[in-house]
Amino acid sequence: MGADAITKPDGRAATLGNAITSTCASQPSGVDSNATEVSSPEPTTRSSSASLSIVSDSDIDPREARGTPTPEPRNESSDVIRVPSRWNASDKHHALVLSPDGREVRYPSPTHSTDKEAAAIRANHPMPAACGVYYFEVQIIEKGTQGHIGIGFSSRQVGLNRLPGWEPMSWGYHGDDGNSFAGQSDGTPYGPVFGTGDIIGCGVDFTEGTAFYTKNGEFLKKAFRNIKGDLYPSVGLRTPKERVLANFGQDPFRFDVATYVMQRRDRVWREIQRTPLDEVQNPKRIVRAPPEKATIDVAEREADALRRPFKALVLAYLTHHGYSGTARALRASIAAGGGAGEDTPMDEERQVESALVLDEDDTAARQRIVRAVTMGDIDSALAEIENRYPAFVAADRDDGTDDEDGMDEDGGGNGGTAAMGMVMFRLRCRKLVEMLLAAEGDELGEAEPGTPTKSSLALKGKGKGKGRAGSEADADGDVHMISTSPLVLNPTITSTPGSLAAALEYGQFLHQKYGHDTRPHVQTELRAASGLVAYSDPRTATGHARELVSPGARAKLADEVNRVVLSSQGRPEHTALESVYRQTVVVTEVLAREGVGQAAFADVEREFLGGDDKLLEL
Repeated sequence: MGADAITKPDGRAATLGNAITSTCASQPSGVDSNATEVSSPEPTTRSSSASLSIVSDSDIDPREARGTPTPEPRNESSDVIRVPSRWNASDKHHALVLSPDGREVRYPSPTHSTDKEAAAIRANHPMPAACGVYYFEVQIIEKGTQGHIGIGFSSRQVGLNRLPGWEPMSWGYHGDDGNSFAGQSDGTPYGPVFGTGDIIGCGVDFTEGTAFYTKNGEFLKKAFRNIKGDLYPSVGLRTPKERVLANFGQDPFRFDVATYVMQRRDRVWREIQRTPLDEVQNPKRIVRAPPEKATIDVAEREADALRRPFKALVLAYLTHHGYSGTARALRASIAAGGGAGEDTPMDEERQVESALVLDEDDTAARQRIVRAVTMGDIDSALAEIENRYPAFVAADRDDGTDDEDGMDEDGGGNGGTAAMGMVMFRLRCRKLVEMLLAAEGDELGEAEPGTPTKSSLALKGKGKGKGRAGSEADADGDVHMISTSPLVLNPTITSTPGSLAAALEYGQFLHQKYGHDTRPHVQTELRAASGLVAYSDPRTATGHARELVSPGARAKLADEVNRVVLSSQGRPEHTALESVYRQTVVVTEVLAREGVGQAAFADVEREFLGGDDKLLEL
């Protein structure tokens, strides 16, 4: 499930099959704006306890006694996707008895004479289409006197006094005759009968709108088609002593649902990759077939027409992030004939040419600044900025309060005066942090050569890098900033004595310069940086100060500096390639929320970035 997992009410990650999806991982959030974790909080029930209690007749809501469904609960947050985790005590027939953990249900009542007096129960949440494939299992502990047990799913509006499958918007597989029922009382021969000791699995494949069953770990076959809507796992009992136990992912499944999901994911991706772009843009276009050679020529020209803008996107990305050597190599390749031909339309050629215009001097300067910040060499970064970008020096003299529109909530911004001033302020705070770390290293004798950390200047926009020491560089010296690593002291800090006294003196300077600034975020960050003085080892700090010594602190600041420098020059903070990537992620998440099952497996991050610590292979 990608970087992310659906979590159960107890906080444990759901196993494949409880709710399997690539997007439920990068996403919906449940799918976070930066990401993507799907949570399944404890459901709200009539019981005041965290777990469901055994329900007696005296506790039954009058609506339950009539065998009618309870109203749909209010959706508390559109950002949370909940998965079934137990049977719902508030959505069951009064004759059924539920165990305290909400998983076991039994039928103790006397035999009823008609099928209208069967008893059903539904799970606490519907099966989310955003999972791509949802699967659960039911163990038959006792089949009772006749084994009239139905396993399936239904909508919230279906009554609870008949077995699953006997009413419209209800589907079920029955153990007494092996028939499947799709919204009607007449069944269709489907599979073997089942009884005591058997484990019946039910899966809904939202990628194609079908449902299937398994018996004791063996796949039977597809049972139903055209499945859609909010549907709840359901089980129905009808004769005395019938008793079943549900597994919503709390225990390992008998069926290898993980393999099934992998196969579905691969199939979805094959379908995506086989879809021609012209079919997406104009699916109803009819073209008369040309001669065979002409067909080949047209196909080659169309393929080349697609490659040209892609190369421009990649080139702009490389230039934006300071991969100057790689950008030069790609530019040479395009100039040598890899990008344009005599039939290239003028507007497309200009698009490619515009991406070829590289300000290599500026790129090198930004590269030096970013490298210095990731090394912890803040003096060098400040010197480069002051020498190269005088607007930052001017902004540093201004408190920025006249340009609040150029800032976001945390004081960052889009390249206006306030944003440039905040960069200078944060660099100075960072210098204090580095001095305190160096002072601690001097006292402990731990100072060691600095090693550049890898920043998160990748396409992901979200991620959970595990952290690796060191950096990577290509043949021309491009620093590839990918992840983060533990902070390592930079020896250049000691050129300004890396002692506690020097750090305290610099801290006093910061308070003189920024102590009267009225912006709340400035005071918060200033207090956090200064607060590190109180710790014998700053790396043990807590609260907001802890963020300043976290493995990703330098990388985060380096990313901000790079973005604000670009914005100050009228350039976008993010490249077109990054925007396309982010837009694709958002679109797939929205599609998954809207019930498009295939979108659950369109995990853009996993398919194109290859994992948390990898850049897009350009």
